[in-house]
Amino acid sequence: MNRIIERTKQFSAQLESLNFSIDCYIYNPLEYAWQMHEAYLSR
Repeated sequence: MNRIIERTKQFSAQLESLNFSIDCYIYNPLEYAWQMHEAYLSR
């Protein structure tokens, strides 16, 4: 697997573990748009 893709997956997992002191909604485009992003990185 491409090293950039693997590192991006690790980074996305790290983002998921972030905690905030207030209630808020955070969108992680590396999660909801992963297929498009992976295709872009694979070019």
